[in-house]
Amino acid sequence: MAKLDHVGLAVITVRAEVQRDFEGTMRQVAAIGYRDLDMYIYESTLDAPATRAILDRVGLACTSARVRTTALYRGWERFLDAANVLGAKFITLADVPFPERQTLQDYHELAALFNRCAAIAQQHGLTFCYHNHDAELTPMEGAIPYDIVVAETDPTLVHFQMDVYWMLHGGRDPVHELRRLAGRVSTLHLKDMQSWPRRGITTVGRGRIDFRDILRTAIKTGMRYWYVEEDAPVGPGIEAVRSAYTYLNGLDV
Repeated sequence: MAKLDHVGLAVITVRAEVQRDFEGTMRQVAAIGYRDLDMYIYESTLDAPATRAILDRVGLACTSARVRTTALYRGWERFLDAANVLGAKFITLADVPFPERQTLQDYHELAALFNRCAAIAQQHGLTFCYHNHDAELTPMEGAIPYDIVVAETDPTLVHFQMDVYWMLHGGRDPVHELRRLAGRVSTLHLKDMQSWPRRGITTVGRGRIDFRDILRTAIKTGMRYWYVEEDAPVGPGIEAVRSAYTYLNGLDV
């Protein structure tokens, strides 16, 4: 057994604080003990060089640069260049909006798009990751969209950012999925689940998810990056991420 050697943060968790003071919030995040960030490329509302300068000053690294689907359709290489300026290892598609996933055909087409974009990302030294929610796990036209994406994307190009809450909310066991997709799940989003029947999102360490088993399994598959995320913290986001860090930093994995 050992302690985690690092804990990362999805910056969207402290979005309210970031909107008021990006650099000050990043200093607070670093002071808690976080080192890795998963963040939208322009979450700071600054350009990539200016954002990188701030992160360097406070001792943080953007290891996962997030984008929306619009980036896949227009200016993809410019987003990749910006991710490289930030020093990212992963370029992560954060979400597919509802209008773009109406039918199973949408998912077949998305899988083909992911392959094309991931090949270009690889040429830029980046790994493309797709972040799941629970919609992809809801049956559609006799199939599971998530499984379509897994089956129809190149395993050497398209990887996944597994959100353990949404995976569980969608009826899948995160540990089983980590084993099934070993080598393709490159990063994790860690957020906790309230007890049944509500099953809402809560701060890591305050819900019912067994993060110890999940992280042990992730580490065994060779994973090195996981990020605390809480979509809408009750109270200051910085206090939620402080509590989550304390909990995760105390886990024996």
